[in-house]
Amino acid sequence: MLRARKPPNDELLRQVTAIAARLREQLGLTGAVRTDVPLDEEGLGLDSMGRLDLFTAVEQECGVTIPEKYWGPRRLRNLGELARVAVGRA
Repeated sequence: MLRARKPPNDELLRQVTAIAARLREQLGLTGAVRTDVPLDEEGLGLDSMGRLDLFTAVEQECGVTIPEKYWGPRRLRNLGELARVAVGRA
């Protein structure tokens, strides 16, 4: 039997989304930040350094730890997954 993934904490997801929006603004990217689009260039527009900046900022500002295995490219699909992993619910 498949278990449904637990949703991330709403407040953490809001924080992660705000951090992503700020990083995108710093990179000169426009448009709304959606939590269900890929983190990469085709989605949020983040390259590998952008993802590194995002993960580092989430850890520092939210007081969470993102396990090392998720830091590789394309390990996390979107901000929702990032928030779930950050609270240990993936």
